[in-house]
This record gives sequence, structure tokens and C-alpha cells, in this order.
Amino acid sequence: MRIFKQDMKGEMEFHADQEGVPLKQGDSTVAVGPFIFDEKVFLWARCELDENSKVDYLVVDEVGPLEIKRQQGLEPSFSQAIRNLNCSDFSQRMVVVARKNIWSLLSEKYTVEFTSLREILLG
Repeated sequence: MRIFKQDMKGEMEFHADQEGVPLKQGDSTVAVGPFIFDEKVFLWARCELDENSKVDYLVVDEVGPLEIKRQQGLEPSFSQAIRNLNCSDFSQRMVVVARKNIWSLLSEKYTVEFTSLREILLG
């Protein structure tokens, strides 16, 4: 099990198991800025994207620099899900969560016209 916890300093970190052993950067991890992701979790997420290509609504939370700039994370499964949207016999709808500062990169990279881009502030 992979857990994301807040440490004593208020910083968030991934833990490899319920016992709270921190996940350190290594062979099976991907680092983006201060964040360290377990590659096994991305493998699981890519499989989920691939297997759920026929659902009515697909929610992807979140797409960011890892996918757009480095072709890692949810790639190549996210790109395939986008290509599926462009098929005329495909009626799936997709909700993609992305930070506002990458909306233009997202639109350019995946050459898809998003029906709407909406900012939702959580607070």
C-alpha cells in the first residue's frame, strides 16, 4: 500500500507502507521537484487507464509536467485515452485535473480542443 502523509514539519511525503516507512528516491521512484513518486503506482494507474477505456466518464487526477515534459507518469496510457476521445464511435467523456499554469501546454501537447477549462479553487 502507498500512503501520502504529512510529517511533523507540515511537509507531505510518500510512505511505502502502513508502518510509515518513507519512500526514498531510488531505482523504482520518479522525482519531480520536491515530490517523489513510486513507479509501481504509476504502473498500476496506467493499467487502470488502459482497462477502463470503455467507461462513460474517465477522471484523471492529475496530469502535469511528468506527463507533458518527460513522457513519464501516466504516459503512454493518457495519450491513448486522449486519442480514444477523437474516435467518432467513442462516446466517452473525460475530466482531467491539471494546474492552471499548464493548461496551454496540455492543449498543445495533446492536440485536443478541451470543451471547457474551468478553475476550481479549493480552500
